[in-house]
Amino acid sequence: MGLAIDMPVLVLNRLYQPCAVRPMRNALRKLCGTYDGTTTRKALVLDPATYETWTWEDWSKLKKAAPEIIVLSRYADLPTHRVPFSRRAIYKRDRFTCQYCGAQPGMEELSIDHVIPKSRGGISLWTNCVLACTACNARKANRMPAEVGMRLRHVPKRPEFMPVLTQMRFDSWEKFLGERYWSQELRP
Repeated sequence: MGLAIDMPVLVLNRLYQPCAVRPMRNALRKLCGTYDGTTTRKALVLDPATYETWTWEDWSKLKKAAPEIIVLSRYADLPTHRVPFSRRAIYKRDRFTCQYCGAQPGMEELSIDHVIPKSRGGISLWTNCVLACTACNARKANRMPAEVGMRLRHVPKRPEFMPVLTQMRFDSWEKFLGERYWSQELRP
């Protein structure tokens, strides 16, 4: 069986909930699980058509395709995905739009503005940083928006979008990655 070592594999927890997408090489480590001469298998291959689980050894003998989905044998919780506070995430959260005038001039004409300026004690947090076009940023300068008659179009907050799992998906994943899963609120 020929394997594309970087092919994505959907990883489900033991409750069959998606928790990650990993390259085939990482999935194989969990499937084979041989460390120091002992076998500590951490996952099984899931046949998406029948929901049967297989050991890697049995799957590789019977199936001609590389596995698309694996199920972890112990992990039950969903990981909490926090979007990292980064320039890229702020641009994505604000949809490449000035949060003062609504313009979308392009990346080269946008910058990150501190709603409460740093010179007035403002810090770099999700709730204090927004995109501003160069004209609005220059107009606001080191003042509060209200001082120059500006208003935010949206209150800045930590984004709720999930990181993109992968560009490549398989039809077999859709049973586990439906809209209901992604829109469901996770417990704290």
